[in-house]
Amino acid sequence: MRLEEQSRWLWEQYPEQYLEFALFVTDLGGVTTVMVLLSVLYWVLDREQSALVVSYIVAGASVVLLLKLGFALPRPEVELVAREYDQYGFPSGHAFTATVVYGGLVQVFDRYRNSVTTAAAVVLIVAIALSRVVIGVHYLADVIAGVAIGVGFLLVMNRVTDGDPVRGFAVGVALGVPAVVAAAIAGAELSLAVVSLGSALGGLAGASALDSMPSLRSRREGVALVAVGLAYLVVVSSLEETLLGIHPGLGVVLFAVLVAGIMTAPWAVGWAVPDRFAVGSS
Repeated sequence: MRLEEQSRWLWEQYPEQYLEFALFVTDLGGVTTVMVLLSVLYWVLDREQSALVVSYIVAGASVVLLLKLGFALPRPEVELVAREYDQYGFPSGHAFTATVVYGGLVQVFDRYRNSVTTAAAVVLIVAIALSRVVIGVHYLADVIAGVAIGVGFLLVMNRVTDGDPVRGFAVGVALGVPAVVAAAIAGAELSLAVVSLGSALGGLAGASALDSMPSLRSRREGVALVAVGLAYLVVVSSLEETLLGIHPGLGVVLFAVLVAGIMTAPWAVGWAVPDRFAVGSS
């Protein structure tokens, strides 16, 4: 049912010495890479479009969690890599995330008519999905389902949001609450549900203020914004384990503050950086 035999064939055929490369590829669909990528795009490129993709993946994380809890299908019983993952494997969250993020970027930035860009996104999504199989944390059917659900979710969110990230984050809040409740009832790890709900709340607050965000004045200000923003991201993220250990509610607050801070960073840096410095290098 989950293409176990085909998955085992892939495990056996993939060279063990290249597992580190597979881990590198799989991390391209992980939370850290996606958060950094979308934050930088938001700071220096197009804020509304980037925020829209952020809202997609924040809302989508709750969908994946609810599906995992609903199906409750375990991961493969193989130990090819020394990493810890949640207990459920269907559908693949990384395959879903890769589809929603990289496919979403192609969609919202109107690059799907460019065959090279579209092909590159497809190759990246397939590579991330297959990497999950070859490192032994998913069956082939898990990643196929993750990609398929991701495509369907993109189509639905594109229709529901109509290009408005506020709507996207509102959907994220609406999905995040039942995700937290379902995880608590099931006795599952709450971290993903907490991250999803907190990020949706922070994103909703930040997206509501998008129109008041100042435009980027120069490349120099862009560099300063990225440097300050990434430092903020690292510092706030480092508190996750401590606050979640105290109470899950503090985790919701933490990620609400994190995402709201990422989205309002242009205002903070624009206020703090003098005009003479910001426009010194256009």
